[in-house]
Amino acid sequence: MTQNTFPAIEIDGSGQPFIRFENVRITISKRPADKDWEGVDRYLTIRAYRDNTTNHVLMGPDIPIRNDRSDADILMAAYMMLKLTVA
Repeated sequence: MTQNTFPAIEIDGSGQPFIRFENVRITISKRPADKDWEGVDRYLTIRAYRDNTTNHVLMGPDIPIRNDRSDADILMAAYMMLKLTVA
């Protein structure tokens, strides 16, 4: 049986938790009221890095989070989903 290892959860300059997986950044984004188009406060964002030399990311989905799971739980679930697609 293999042991699951998870990437470290980092905090970006805006205070948002994220993890890196290969060339992808998975972030929990918190939105101010005027930009919270779904009225949920938190969004899961999944974006690919433009290249391996910068931290610039391309556009990706903003998925509304409609439950009270912790940011860590949401990040790890998204990581496991992506890991299954590249295994």
